[in-house]
Amino acid sequence: MHEFFNFYEGHLNNVVFYYAVIIMSSYVLLAVLSSLELKMYMRKNSYVNYRDILASPLAPSISILAPAYNEEASIIDNVRSLPRNRRKIEVS
Repeated sequence: MHEFFNFYEGHLNNVVFYYAVIIMSSYVLLAVLSSLELKMYMRKNSYVNYRDILASPLAPSISILAPAYNEEASIIDNVRSLPRNRRKIEVS
């Protein structure tokens, strides 16, 4: 009976070890594929100037909803701190 448990304990240890190796290998593979995709994305978008696109009169407006519950004392400073680099910003 003792041999039986030793046999299955050894196999269970191997199964857990190989399962952990497979999981860690999949995470490493995902990290490598993600870094390659990020390089391709950055290379593709390196010639795009997003500030020019945002400054275009054809760009759509942006609405910002800022939660302000019980903020009577600081609401003016909070609204002024929102991004104002575009002409078409609506703050509600």
